Amino acid sequence: MNKKYKVLIVDDDVMIAKFLYEILHDEYEIETAYSGEEAITILNNFLPDVVILDVMMPGMNGYEVCKYIRSNQRLCKSKVVFLTAKLINDDKMNGYKAGGDDYLIKPFENSELLAKVKVFSRLKYEEDKHPRDLISDKNTLKILYEISECILDIAYIKSESPYCKIKLANRKKEYKLRATIKVIEDYFHGKGLIRVHRSFLINPNKVISIIQQDYRDYKLKLKCQNKIAEVPVGRTYYSKIKSYFTEQSKISFTKMHTHYK
Repeated sequence: MNKKYKVLIVDDDVMIAKFLYEILHDEYEIETAYSGEEAITILNNFLPDVVILDVMMPGMNGYEVCKYIRSNQRLCKSKVVFLTAKLINDDKMNGYKAGGDDYLIKPFENSELLAKVKVFSRLKYEEDKHPRDLISDKNTLKILYEISECILDIAYIKSESPYCKIKLANRKKEYKLRATIKVIEDYFHGKGLIRVHRSFLINPNKVISIIQQDYRDYKLKLKCQNKIAEVPVGRTYYSKIKSYFTEQSKISFTKMHTHYK
């Protein structure tokens, strides 16, 4: 049996902590702390991959616990997802300064929680597996946040192992993130990006046509920085793409694909 990733839940609200435990315990090894001080004691023995950390707690708050994690050599790679009832710019800035990786806003969907824990446990695994050639946690957080803010402008994401390149449709800026395309796909689950190839995620709203070169050999044309970019469609994704554009697009699939010489 594969070893389970470790998740530490830190929340002074016992009901919320139990609720989080019920969602996660089937897939992860779980420990629970009900205060910042208790979390510090557990952290050094448990060495979690992911910490779900309430922001507002009596005594030691979530930001202080996060700073402790980042200052501890044995814990500094652990991923921290803050749990908060509200999220304003000051909260974000405090979280980023403390070294957090993401936020989960109460109330939240179970699927959102599972997706975040899955993504960050994989990122932690990749960083442990490849300790040299890694961008820092600070840069990872900054890039993920900036991508989240402009997700509607993404044209496509291309895997160029061990990195992924994120191309925007209307801006020349390009992002480069050290993560697998599967990790990024999970992170942006439900945000409108779709997988069309083992190495590509695309924004379907940026597709302007489909080129058919041969039987089940297709390429997508997308708007990208005042140019046209071409992205291949993997054969295993052909049926899904055809179904998507038939059902979702205002232009029918048969109208969109065109034979070129």
